[in-house]
Amino acid sequence: MDGYAMCAVDVALGESSSLCKAVLDMTARVEKQVAGFSRYRKYTLGTELRQAT
Repeated sequence: MDGYAMCAVDVALGESSSLCKAVLDMTARVEKQVAGFSRYRKYTLGTELRQAT
């Protein structure tokens, strides 16, 4: 299980650290923002992120 999934389980069980909660909250906010992007922008943004790392 990856770190994101472990945080999600911890939050669901009410045993989360403040860091896990903050990560999940940030992820939810990013997903809501990206949902409004055009398909072209989503793929371009993903490519830019992959090239930067």
